[in-house]
Amino acid sequence: GRANYREAGRALGIDLEANPQIVATPAVGFRTSVWFWTKHNLNALADAGTLDAFRQITRKINGGTNGQADRENYWAKAKSALGCGSGTGVVSCTAE
Repeated sequence: GRANYREAGRALGIDLEANPQIVATPAVGFRTSVWFWTKHNLNALADAGTLDAFRQITRKINGGTNGQADRENYWAKAKSALGCGSGTGVVSCTAE
């Protein structure tokens, strides 16, 4: 919400609270996303590669589980496209 815009704006040196629409631009949106991801230490969860970790990331980003089934379906498709393991265990990808 607004507090995230304020805090991200301070960290990035941009007044996002007064100009929230600029987060929709690719450059600022990317920087804001990286700020949020880093602030909430989401790499540690992502590196776990489990369905539970994926769900925790979703809750941290969205604050809830709306659309969770769709999100998990997209995650499974992404893993498949990248040649990663399937199921609910740890994700492992093969490099070919």
